[in-house]
Amino acid sequence: MQRYYKLEAIVLSKKRIGEADSLVKVYSRQMGKTTLLAKGVRKPTSRKRGSLDNFSHVALSVASSKGIDIITETKLIHSFAGWKKDLKKVSIAYFFCEVVDKLTGEAEKNEVVYTYLLDTFKLLESVKGLRSQRDMFSKKILVLLGFWEEVKDLTDPDEALKGVVEREIFSLKIGKKILN
Repeated sequence: MQRYYKLEAIVLSKKRIGEADSLVKVYSRQMGKTTLLAKGVRKPTSRKRGSLDNFSHVALSVASSKGIDIITETKLIHSFAGWKKDLKKVSIAYFFCEVVDKLTGEAEKNEVVYTYLLDTFKLLESVKGLRSQRDMFSKKILVLLGFWEEVKDLTDPDEALKGVVEREIFSLKIGKKILN
């Protein structure tokens, strides 16, 4: 088994653990959705801290371990700082990440989903119609993952997502309130 490997990934979410560590859930080109440990990332002096923000496009060096693999180095590729100041766009980005997280399994590689999520984040810098972007993303991700036929109309993407995930998507409520 490889002792070290590299990933190009998008940070989906982070969860604090312990004093200074975080569990970082990423969606990578090479491995799909993966949860990694970022040791000491919450310390003010951590060099990894800024590059592991939610939605960041990063290059990671990872060390294999018996449990959760550990992030050893990070390099920020794109922070998407242009739209991170806009609350509506950030709420949509949380929705996108939650949908990808709920619809994909751990270590299920899907380069098309990775590329689509990355392209969608890049598009958020210039897009105006957030509601249509949200609905289009929902349909496209369902199609890419084989839950929906591309030629079939999708009148209520929220209900379709809820049916596939079999529970409420939390950021769905937040996104709807902000977009109204």
